[in-house]
Amino acid sequence: MSKQPAIQPTSDNIIVFKFADSKVPEFKELPGKDVIQFGEDNAYPQYLLYLYNKSSKHNAIINGKVTYIYGKGLKIEGDPKGQYLIYKCNNFGEGLNEISFKSLTDVEIFGGYRLKIVYGVGGEIVEVYHLPFQNVRKTKEGNFAVREDWENRFKRTEPVIYEPFDPTKEKKTVQVF
Repeated sequence: MSKQPAIQPTSDNIIVFKFADSKVPEFKELPGKDVIQFGEDNAYPQYLLYLYNKSSKHNAIINGKVTYIYGKGLKIEGDPKGQYLIYKCNNFGEGLNEISFKSLTDVEIFGGYRLKIVYGVGGEIVEVYHLPFQNVRKTKEGNFAVREDWENRFKRTEPVIYEPFDPTKEKKTVQVF
């Protein structure tokens, strides 16, 4: 089969350039698998992360966009509980500013972000964690599966399953937003 040239003249003397194109990932429900596949080999987010880490220009553009969107961060005045969350909202010592920055970076790289919301005994939110987007997949039941090694076929660990965020649910423990 002959390969088409990158530049193709038309009958109207208009030159058409053909550029390489990245394949758009397909989301597939495979029989016998509970997790919806995210691209070929279920590794499309890892591919996007690879591109981000490999290209200094791409990396600089994304980091610049995140910095401009983030600005000076979050600021809450007059609410002591809100001010506390800005500086510490989980057991890792992260505040909402750190979580916001990580989430914005995920949005620019992957087009989305995920947060792990932990509820207390009384049903109030007690902790918020950033979940790296590349580690999260959707299940056929609508839950979220979290695992660090989706692309490693030989060292499989079972994913941790979380319910989707629903603040109206009566009995809440941990949910993913």
